[in-house]
Amino acid sequence: MSAVEAPIEPHSTGLIEAAAVVIEARAAPRVAVDFPVEIYSTGFEGPLPGHARDLSVGGVCVATRSMFALRSVHRVALELPDRSLPFKAEGRWQADSSSEESFLSGIAFQAPEESNVSRLWDLVHAAGKTLGLFLYSTSELSELGADDATSIAQISRLRRVPSGRSIYPQDACRPGDDSIFVVRSGRVNLRYRFGPGDEVSLLELDPGSVFGGLPITAGTPNLESALAATDTTLVDISRSSFTYLRVAKPLLAQRLVQIVARTHVRRVRQLLAVAARRR
Repeated sequence: MSAVEAPIEPHSTGLIEAAAVVIEARAAPRVAVDFPVEIYSTGFEGPLPGHARDLSVGGVCVATRSMFALRSVHRVALELPDRSLPFKAEGRWQADSSSEESFLSGIAFQAPEESNVSRLWDLVHAAGKTLGLFLYSTSELSELGADDATSIAQISRLRRVPSGRSIYPQDACRPGDDSIFVVRSGRVNLRYRFGPGDEVSLLELDPGSVFGGLPITAGTPNLESALAATDTTLVDISRSSFTYLRVAKPLLAQRLVQIVARTHVRRVRQLLAVAARRR
């Protein structure tokens, strides 16, 4: 979700109306990123630290440990490896991110200098190339091809999940738990609960693995629970991003649904094998 894109309730509008809102907000390319950000606000003395989750030339989505008054934001600095890139800014939206125990905030850049706009374009293109290459060469989305993998990079954000933290529980379908995920780094443990106190580990996912996504692709709750086995970074394709994809690039959306369906079929077979051994 970009800095100027408000969250969309999954059932509050029709698909076309919901996607139209997202399409309008995505006038500029954006891409999933992960680097430190400092937010300056009249509500606190020093900068509030955070991490960028996606970036466009128009703004940035930032994860912070606490909420803050959006109207109090007046400046944001992107802390890049080689320099700090400051912008006049204003807050646009906020949402809870339970898996990170943090809050996501959309911050829009205000009248950036031409040199900074050029730097932003460079950042967006470089990050899109890096993530697109990972999705194409390393992940279970590789069959999409390079162009479509880059398109996925441009509708997603990165999500950090500390070791031992839940990504989503079994039978969950609420916003934030319903995304399609790709493991960018770290490992994820998928587990299945047969009953109270009776939970088994199905398998552990390495970087490149696709999981989740049943709520937004099939309208059903997640089959299993997902837990970060190590400090993990995920590529997160949210419901609003998938809604956009279904209208803007329906063939790509259909192929993504097929990949998600196949991964779940494999895991159902693994679950049946576990169940058979328990008899």
